[in-house]
Amino acid sequence: MIRRTAVRPNTLRSAALLVVLGAFLVLPSVQAIPAPRGGHHASHVLLISVDGLHSIDLINWVNAHPGSALAELASHGYQYNNTSCSKPSDSFPGLMALITGGSPNATGIWYDVSYDRTYLPPGSAPGATPGTVTTYDESIDLVKNVPNYTGIGDPNHGIDLTALALNPANGNKPVLPWELLRVNTIFEVVHSHGRRTAWSDKHAAAYQIVKGPSGMGVDDYYSPEVTNSVLTGGGIDYTKAQVGPTGIQTNDELKVKAIVNECRGLDHSGTHHVGTPALFGMNFQAVSVGQKLAQDPNVPSLKGGYLDADGHPGPALDSALHFVDESLGDMVAALKAGGVYDDTTIIVTAKHGQSPIDLKKRIAADDSSYATALNSVSPGLGDGMALSDDTEALIWLPPGTQHLTGAAVAAIRANPNLNFEGGVPTGRPLITDILWGDSLKRLYNDPTKDSRTPDIIVIVTQGVIYTGGSKLAEHGGFNPDDTSVALLVSNPSLSQKVFRNPVQTFQVAPTILDILGLDPDALEAVRKEKTDELPGFDGKE
Repeated sequence: MIRRTAVRPNTLRSAALLVVLGAFLVLPSVQAIPAPRGGHHASHVLLISVDGLHSIDLINWVNAHPGSALAELASHGYQYNNTSCSKPSDSFPGLMALITGGSPNATGIWYDVSYDRTYLPPGSAPGATPGTVTTYDESIDLVKNVPNYTGIGDPNHGIDLTALALNPANGNKPVLPWELLRVNTIFEVVHSHGRRTAWSDKHAAAYQIVKGPSGMGVDDYYSPEVTNSVLTGGGIDYTKAQVGPTGIQTNDELKVKAIVNECRGLDHSGTHHVGTPALFGMNFQAVSVGQKLAQDPNVPSLKGGYLDADGHPGPALDSALHFVDESLGDMVAALKAGGVYDDTTIIVTAKHGQSPIDLKKRIAADDSSYATALNSVSPGLGDGMALSDDTEALIWLPPGTQHLTGAAVAAIRANPNLNFEGGVPTGRPLITDILWGDSLKRLYNDPTKDSRTPDIIVIVTQGVIYTGGSKLAEHGGFNPDDTSVALLVSNPSLSQKVFRNPVQTFQVAPTILDILGLDPDALEAVRKEKTDELPGFDGKE
């Protein structure tokens, strides 16, 4: 891929003068500044992931609230109404798509709890059999009750090292979150050019993966743990409520305050003036919780989910959308107050969608029959497998059993409890497709050669959720409600445009670098998977 370069207009006269003086002076070389392929340049990019935000959510909101912050951003922005996130649509691979430009084939990231066939289980002695679950969720967090944690000065980075898989290729050392990632990130590229970076997310330990393989990509990392907080003495799981002191909006508000401080040129705590980062952003959880929550325990009148199949929000979700919109308004105001609004491009998107929108399609399914089915093939096969499932099922077979993949798939297909609601053929179907063997290798790396690729991927009927609880929706799967996400790129210099051709969130990462005047090909995943910038920024008509 060839990138165009250009000299800034205000340097043309100086360039001409240098030609004349060149015969008399020995001057240092000047690096050409890459010209953005779409012609749009900004000194700052603010990346916002509103987890669960579908394209239809953004469309409905702007139509219903023409005076809102999102409507203002859309009035001078490119809106992509046919955007798909990563598959699987979990937060971990979803975020990696946004910040690396790559799929799990390049990143090696499949789920926050997944598997690696070369690593050893936590606490293993040398010589143990390779192959273990890799856990990077809130359970590895040692600092759930420490506010404003950054990891600075902490040799363990707030991580429970005893919970991490071990890497025999690295002296059996624990695999830190950023060491799990196989390719570099936009944060590393921006940081390597001497520009400031910052990020806020939902888990204090695990989301340090954004630092990239170098562990150095993020200058200001702030991630107040969503399942626990010091605010009311600890022990708070914000994901169980929508509003109030124990609600998800309260946790999100901590991150919003950090972003507002950064918009004003301060660090996330508001203590030091360091300048607005070139690249910064955060993750919102409020919409995702509003979609999942059957009823807010703090405010019983707030029912969760959608009112209909057209995506009109119920009370809890409507409250979450108002909160997000108001928060974006605060960020815009802070950028304007800091004098950098015109020079900041704001990207609003989502790591993942949420399924189902139409609650009539919801089916709560039991995943225990996966073990039963596999154990019928060979004793212990099901007990030893690794399973990650929400609105899909990813299965890694135990070490030395990949030759049983075909038989395992046949057993899954033959098990009525996995295929039909209620386990009877008259029930609604639960599975639409199973990827394995050649059908899996058509889309993903060969699991016999790639240590991370699942052996079996079960794609379920839209609306199926593997849960024994009351949650209304979940994500992780491959269906449209899981993967159709909002994407808006806004700057005062942009005209209002709507793109309806298919795009993917992978394209956000190279677009960000292009906007910042950096080479998108500096991203390893972009080179490997030939990821292009978004339409309007790719230099094509």
